[in-house]
Amino acid sequence: MIGAATVDKILGSGDHEVTIVNRGNWYWDAKTRIFPRVNHVRCDRYRENVRESCTDLVEFIRNVDYID
Repeated sequence: MIGAATVDKILGSGDHEVTIVNRGNWYWDAKTRIFPRVNHVRCDRYRENVRESCTDLVEFIRNVDYID
């Protein structure tokens, strides 16, 4: 929900890795400007059973190495 311009700024610092979760829709130039530089997890939160339809997201969350 932060937008491609914000993601572009975060990536521009070179200090961060960004993972985007979306339904696979890319608007304007985000597919060419943002997509090649981020991790992408596809998930549709409007599905009836999110846990079953978003297995990649569930797996990603299980494996995130959080900063203390």
